Amino acid sequence: MSTIITIPNCSITHVLGRSAAIPLTTGDLTLIKYSPTTSDTPSAPVAVDLQASPDTSPLPNLSSKPIFTLQIGDMAFPLSRNTTFGTDANSTRRYMFVPDLGPAGQASQGGHVCLDLPESSIEPGVDGKTSQQDVFEQALIEEGLLKEGWEAIREDITKGVRETVGEIRDKVTNTLTTDTGRTPPEAIEPHDEKQLA
Repeated sequence: MSTIITIPNCSITHVLGRSAAIPLTTGDLTLIKYSPTTSDTPSAPVAVDLQASPDTSPLPNLSSKPIFTLQIGDMAFPLSRNTTFGTDANSTRRYMFVPDLGPAGQASQGGHVCLDLPESSIEPGVDGKTSQQDVFEQALIEEGLLKEGWEAIREDITKGVRETVGEIRDKVTNTLTTDTGRTPPEAIEPHDEKQLA
């Protein structure tokens, strides 16, 4: 494992819903590049069933393998290609991610984590050009955890649309429940609807 960057005076908060935010810790952020150990690589060839479905494939799921460890104070989070990681449109120094805390890189279902970098992280570094934030972001971009350019803009727009649709759905559900006193029927997921003859 090798340290990519250490940024002092960072903070993380656990966000549950729209209004519940629990400060977790403050301290030095250290982004550590994960190096595979010998136990991560097979010592002998693996027989592969090419007819196996993706769910039962004997091949390791490389997207759930840790790429980085994000350490702040006494807390550490593994980051894999499955980690939902992004920026906050309202703050250039805030990042949000859903930690991979479950088995085999499964994301937590308990909200998300906000990571706030200090103002000093955007100042030019020793080379006079690259800031600590630039180094942090570039490492995430190179491994596909953070998007840049048009791809990032598209992702932000998509996220905004999803949030707006979710808010509208919640308002309609609350209005129906309040006006009728009954709980609305359960939503049907796309492609789960039944075909009528």
